[in-house]
Amino acid sequence: TPEQRIERLETAVGTLTAEQKKKITAIYAKAAEAAPEARADAMMAAQKEIRAVLTPEQQKKFDEMPQARGKKKA
Repeated sequence: TPEQRIERLETAVGTLTAEQKKKITAIYAKAAEAAPEARADAMMAAQKEIRAVLTPEQQKKFDEMPQARGKKKA
């Protein structure tokens, strides 16, 4: 669920503001609406969008997360 993803993200990068949580929840919801065959691409795009919502300190921690490794940074 988006709530579980937010919780995992917060554990990895630190406390998220209410505004960050709102924006990231919307990003996850949009990605989940993608057709099954496009979902992987949608989730990759979502990762880039989520990174943009984070502070520079959070971005460093985000980049160390397993799903972010090896992906082009914004």
